[in-house]
Amino acid sequence: MEIQDCGLGDFGNLPPEMRSCIWDHLCPHDSTQTDLSILRASKCLHEEISHHFYSRISLDVNVSPKFERLQFLEIYSRKWNKHWFLPTQSYARRRGFQSLPYHKVDLTINIHAPNPRDPGQMITLWKRMKALSRILQRASKIKSLKLCFQRGEGKQDWQGSIRDGQASSSIRCGDLDIPDYFMALIPLCSLKSIQEFQISADCQEFFDAIDWSLINSSREFILKGVLPSQDGNNDGNNGNSDNYLPILDEFRDISHLVAELSFMLDLKLDDMDGHTANMLRLDRFSRWFRNGRTGLSPYQRQIRHLLHRYPDIVRYHDPFLADLRKRHIQLVATYHVEFGHGRTFPCRVWDSAEWDCHYPRGIDPLRRDLVQLYWEDYMVYVQRGLFRPLDRLIWDYNSRRARSSPSNLD
Repeated sequence: MEIQDCGLGDFGNLPPEMRSCIWDHLCPHDSTQTDLSILRASKCLHEEISHHFYSRISLDVNVSPKFERLQFLEIYSRKWNKHWFLPTQSYARRRGFQSLPYHKVDLTINIHAPNPRDPGQMITLWKRMKALSRILQRASKIKSLKLCFQRGEGKQDWQGSIRDGQASSSIRCGDLDIPDYFMALIPLCSLKSIQEFQISADCQEFFDAIDWSLINSSREFILKGVLPSQDGNNDGNNGNSDNYLPILDEFRDISHLVAELSFMLDLKLDDMDGHTANMLRLDRFSRWFRNGRTGLSPYQRQIRHLLHRYPDIVRYHDPFLADLRKRHIQLVATYHVEFGHGRTFPCRVWDSAEWDCHYPRGIDPLRRDLVQLYWEDYMVYVQRGLFRPLDRLIWDYNSRRARSSPSNLD
């Protein structure tokens, strides 16, 4: 019997049911990566296999506020009954999650509530939501996104105690106590071309506690890219968005808002109490430089990027970079006390694992007396080059600021 060529090659000789069984084996298993080069063989193969993969598929992304090393996100597919545990954002990109056809996928993001008594959990949640939004920003279109606010560890709720019925707020940013649920939502407002957006929760008390004007404004911005008028419908629930008008106004430049909140949280972390804050400070110091002898610093690159793109944020919150210098001195002092003695000076091999080994419980809040105690050691390290780049950046910034000061124009 002659079989008509349909662009499937020899696969066209097989019944669709058997081809579906073959395509099932292309699904990644365990930690292995699947070779999907067959998708480039022909347009017909690409369409049939991708349709088999993504038809009626939904992905659940679990975002936890609990700090754990090498635990970034958990993704689950009900169709494939498959879990992926992603340790870092770069690992997620390598596994292809940044390039998924989200225009064919129903996406659910489950955000677990942070504990306000351990405010570092909110910073952990913020970092993960911001990183997740960067992954999703590559998508030209997102078919459906459902945001589900769920209880955290120990049945921690988003609304705090049931008695007061108020939404929890872990960290005060400027003059505002921004609710935790709104902080978690803000990074997603940078996404474009979302066709359908829903918000749900695992308890009714959450809906009674949230400010619906904030939710509706955010939803309108995500779907249409514009903010609704402030006298819009609040569904008869809490509507106190007038308190948050400065934040909502910043939505017009959402990238600026995300950068400013990230900078503010980095400042807050210096003095923050709690186990998670200690671990976040350790993570910041241990990964200040890349491992090895490169001397490259992702953290310093972020600072340079912020100074170049959003200098107004720095001028407002840390005008002389005094807090950044104190943070830098604490890094150098901690390095000197734990790693500097008995080595070829200065030691140019950076090993983040050494930090984790020396500080299993994290690093305590910044000590204000470190500037006086370790200033001479700090200058020696800087002069010999190990920590010079950031010190030079701070010095150059303050020099430019002094030259442009109105007092120097007289």
